[in-house]
Amino acid sequence: MLSCVGHIKNRAGFLFGGATKHEFQSYIGLIFRASQWVALIMQAFKTRKPWATAFVTLVFGPVIGMCYLNRGWLAVAYIFAPFLLVGGKVLVAHVMSLPLSLADDSMLIIILSLNVVGAFHAYWLANTNAYPVPFKFYSCWYSLIAILAASQIFVVAFRGLCYQPFSIPSGSMSPNVNVGDHLVVEKFAYVFDEPERGDVIVFEKGEYSYNMRILGLPGDRIRLENGLMSINGVQVSLQAVKGGSNAGAVGARTISPFTETLPNGRSYQILMDESVNSDGKGDYLVPDNSYFLMGDNRNLSLDSRYEEFGFVDRQAILGKAVVILWNGQTRKIVWKPVE
Repeated sequence: MLSCVGHIKNRAGFLFGGATKHEFQSYIGLIFRASQWVALIMQAFKTRKPWATAFVTLVFGPVIGMCYLNRGWLAVAYIFAPFLLVGGKVLVAHVMSLPLSLADDSMLIIILSLNVVGAFHAYWLANTNAYPVPFKFYSCWYSLIAILAASQIFVVAFRGLCYQPFSIPSGSMSPNVNVGDHLVVEKFAYVFDEPERGDVIVFEKGEYSYNMRILGLPGDRIRLENGLMSINGVQVSLQAVKGGSNAGAVGARTISPFTETLPNGRSYQILMDESVNSDGKGDYLVPDNSYFLMGDNRNLSLDSRYEEFGFVDRQAILGKAVVILWNGQTRKIVWKPVE
């Protein structure tokens, strides 16, 4: 019998790390108090205590916070709030001719600001109003999870599969797309159709995104010489724009506008300094599943003419640039299809 008792004590010592009776009681007390705190916290979230509603709103956003409080119409209002704030920002920039930034970091600031404002709003609502019962269907935990998941899926799907805005940081596509312009890219443009010669696209190369014009399709042979280009033996038409000899200056050089017309009939303006041969020189055979791209500002564009840039893979294309929404030069709202 004594040996059995000793065995039991040894097993207990093994399980609790050789703890004494007093230490064992302390462990049990800590577990009990922790369970009480967990129960209080769960009760606070269940009964919509002010601090709990503020926490939910701050972490998951004001739409979830208002649904959590049974305030459906306020949730709807907060859905439209970001669009109103962005629209107001664009309108103020338009009226006052200010530079506009709609980059991801500025949008993040707007969203975080709304979360903070919504958290204070939720705290005030929970503190000044009795929580209505029973739960409405959109206030239950499973509905909140569904709303949160659906909103995230919608945003990711819209930006990834439908449309996405881009801002232009360089002048490689001037005069058609300029520094500071904001354009919209159609992400599904090439889901069922192949890119066409003359399309302006946005693509990824390395860790950066670029926008350029497609001039060579898979299998094409591009020849550049003395500022002239031919595609599969067909000369690309290049005509000087009348009255455009002093279109712009870069240092001591004068950049002139030309109208370029491709063999398929697509035409657009380009900028080029005839006195400087920056076209590269020679023949380029476009590989399968790749494209030959150039910027419209021919002397200021690092593109497929240069070995360090090369061709662009089909998988790197993000979409087709379809419309310019903001003119970075005039700092005004526009609705201009990309030529």
